[in-house]
Amino acid sequence: MGIIINVKTGTLQEGWFYNDQPDGYRRRIEGGNSQVSYAETKDGDRCGFGRYLWPSGSQQYAFYVKNNAEGFGIYVHPSGRRYEGMYVGDKRNGWGKVFDKEGVEEGMWRDSKQEGEHILTCAKTGKKYMLSYRGGDEISRREL
Repeated sequence: MGIIINVKTGTLQEGWFYNDQPDGYRRRIEGGNSQVSYAETKDGDRCGFGRYLWPSGSQQYAFYVKNNAEGFGIYVHPSGRRYEGMYVGDKRNGWGKVFDKEGVEEGMWRDSKQEGEHILTCAKTGKKYMLSYRGGDEISRREL
């Protein structure tokens, strides 16, 4: 267990180290942008569960392999808008849901953009809509 401080960047890392690289659980505070992370590491890379907090109020909870979010993860925007779903290569890829004040939208994602058919359930009315996307652009919407 130890602490490494990078004077140039103001970054502080606290946790387990091997050959001066994070190896095991660590806490990291970025000096320039005050980002805080709690993560498992292997040979200096994020590997395992991680929690990231940005100064903007955004948060991400995910599993990481070689610094990329892989598998199920959650991203919370400061507005309260929340994504819960699959990540591949640090991007939203696969099935996911977005929760916000308007309702819940669920469907497939590719490279962090909505793709194909999604179902939107409106919070106020309970009405359901089928939304079609291509490359993140909504191309049609119809009530179910």
